[in-house]
Amino acid sequence: GMSFAFFFLAEFVELFLLPGFMVLLFFGGWHGPLFGLDPTSFAAGLLQSFYFLVKVAVWVWIFLWIRATLPRFRDDQLMDLAWKGLLPLSLVGLLVAALFRMFLEVL
Repeated sequence: GMSFAFFFLAEFVELFLLPGFMVLLFFGGWHGPLFGLDPTSFAAGLLQSFYFLVKVAVWVWIFLWIRATLPRFRDDQLMDLAWKGLLPLSLVGLLVAALFRMFLEVL
């Protein structure tokens, strides 16, 4: 029904929003390799939009490639991974960071 349609619509929107935020935050956003253009010119605006869209398209392609290549996990497998794998690993990381900070304060 309608909830199923909205679920897949949200998944489709996420496929484009997540790479967009990744490009903005971590991959230079609209900045490209060409220098010397007046940043306020129309040509520079088009070129920057092109750079941004190309970077987003590359990440969308990578996401689709990974989704098509890797097997899907069941919910119980994901919960098992989270509780038995990732939670202990994060607690060990927290402990190491706290001990490291405590060691630095002693010095």
